[in-house]
Amino acid sequence: MNKGIFWLCIVVVILLIVALYTGIFSFLIYLLSIIPILNITIYNWPSVFTFSLCIIIWIIPYELIGFLQDIPGKNKYLIKLFSLISTLLNLSLFTLYILFLDHRFIGLSFSKVGIICLIIITIALSKIINIAGTKLKDAEENNNNI
Repeated sequence: MNKGIFWLCIVVVILLIVALYTGIFSFLIYLLSIIPILNITIYNWPSVFTFSLCIIIWIIPYELIGFLQDIPGKNKYLIKLFSLISTLLNLSLFTLYILFLDHRFIGLSFSKVGIICLIIITIALSKIINIAGTKLKDAEENNNNI
């Protein structure tokens, strides 16, 4: 297989994954906007898609902060402390990032309750994906050892 075609296939797969997650987060924002108490108003759809894409871009700092959890050490309490600190840092920076994005997009309006629900659901969704990925990785390692 030609190297150019291989890299083209990789780029297409990455774009499809980004499009899938952008659609998922856009649909999530739409579903949250249906709930009247959350008071989320959608003025135009390109803002929703761009906001969702910006949420997906958070994967880069999420992974960089996640490297704090991989610090080797002998003391299990120190390892748990680093894990807790990196999780708290990740959650606080993600919340600030979403609040920053909320003020940048004029085609999408969140109330305080709406933005809190979006943050909680996004964090829960990312944790579910992370746990599922860990289980798949462990299952794959167990199959390779047999």
